[in-house]
Amino acid sequence: MQNLEVRERVAQVDSLLSTVDALPDETARSAAVETLQALLELYGEGLARILEIAGRCGGEPLIASLAEDELISHLLLLHDLHPVDPEARVRAALREVHSYLEARGASAQLVEIADGVARIRLSGMPGGCPSTSAGIWRTIEQALREAAPDLAGIEVEGMPEARPASQTFVPLAALAGPGR
Repeated sequence: MQNLEVRERVAQVDSLLSTVDALPDETARSAAVETLQALLELYGEGLARILEIAGRCGGEPLIASLAEDELISHLLLLHDLHPVDPEARVRAALREVHSYLEARGASAQLVEIADGVARIRLSGMPGGCPSTSAGIWRTIEQALREAAPDLAGIEVEGMPEARPASQTFVPLAALAGPGR
């Protein structure tokens, strides 16, 4: 499955979860959510054991490689097992978009991550061009969503005008249950 297919499947799952959430029958809705939570818990435990075994066998490079795969990374994030902390992932994402921002006269740096919200400071933003500002915002948001979908949101300092509010990144996380 290619990364585009993974993204499409994640979108499909999100849509199906919305359908389950909208079920009028409380019993059916509760049973569906409980079933999904049990499956996610079981899969999360399996992933945790895989990482534990790999780590015991000196597989730190293997674990790092697994975390770089988009699908596996998403699963590790979903189960709170990702070996790279959110701050490092956000910093790496900002490095990846540095050239794009620099070409537009802008730069971005991580101020902090607090309560799951990444605060980004933009500087050198071009004034008077809403489409450039919107493009910069979309680029940063997309990079952070891909690198750290476990964030609760993004706050950007230094945007010349309003931009759309961030949404919660991983709707599946609520189904993973406590401790995952």
